[in-house]
Amino acid sequence: MIEPHSLYLCMEPDQVAECLDGLPKELYLRIWNDIVPLQAEEAQKSINEDNPDGGMYPGEAGGDTCLASFWPHLTEKEQKTLSVLAEKY
Repeated sequence: MIEPHSLYLCMEPDQVAECLDGLPKELYLRIWNDIVPLQAEEAQKSINEDNPDGGMYPGEAGGDTCLASFWPHLTEKEQKTLSVLAEKY
């Protein structure tokens, strides 16, 4: 497994899909179809467990919804592509 670039410690999967220049369409779709739903589940779980009264934003609950949290769900090829793209920032 390739270690996630530090950029992905602060960017959520949906942000990566929408904001990362040069992201191949197939990886864009993979993030939206497979990783973003996991992000939503993690955010909801955090709200329910850590902040039963909810909050304005799922991230307020302290859930770890950055892309690095879901890195193991990506193939090594996808990880490499994302790492190369992150080096441009």
